[in-house]
Amino acid sequence: MVDGGQTFIRSLKTRHSYDPENGTIICGWIDTDNDNVIIGDAGFDEEVDVLSLDMVGIDCWILKNLSVSSLWILIVEYNSLFGAEQSVTVPYIPYFLRPADAHYYDGASLSAFVSLSTSLGYSLVAIEPRGINVFFVRQDCLRNGIAAIDGRGAFKRVRKVKTAKREALAEARVFETIERRGLALIEA
Repeated sequence: MVDGGQTFIRSLKTRHSYDPENGTIICGWIDTDNDNVIIGDAGFDEEVDVLSLDMVGIDCWILKNLSVSSLWILIVEYNSLFGAEQSVTVPYIPYFLRPADAHYYDGASLSAFVSLSTSLGYSLVAIEPRGINVFFVRQDCLRNGIAAIDGRGAFKRVRKVKTAKREALAEARVFETIERRGLALIEA
């Protein structure tokens, strides 16, 4: 696990019986200049069973740049507020922090992740019921009844909406709000 929050990392190591033999916890900020170094230095420079990306920001850019490991299963958190049709991501900013009052502005759409993952040799196999995480399997590992699914047909909008404001934004006003606020999106 890599996380930029020192308090969070300290908490994991002290309150959760951390055993370095069973996992690696690193305090650091990942960007496209150091992602392969951090992952490689942690010993994950060959076959990796599962990688879960949940960066609330530049996940798509990190995945696109990642070359040090060959992953069997990839789990990413997508931004369902971007809808099923748009293939967009936030721009690459190494120390991306979404604005505190813009909880709808982070990550990438499902379509963007499907497109990128397909180009990297992965197939979408599942979307968890809450509409937050998607699961990809390396195409040469599809077997035993695991089959690719269509992202648009399986799309789910996040069901756990924390505020009325976020719910209103989910009602098709996300892109207008992003444009009005002067925030950028990149077609992916």
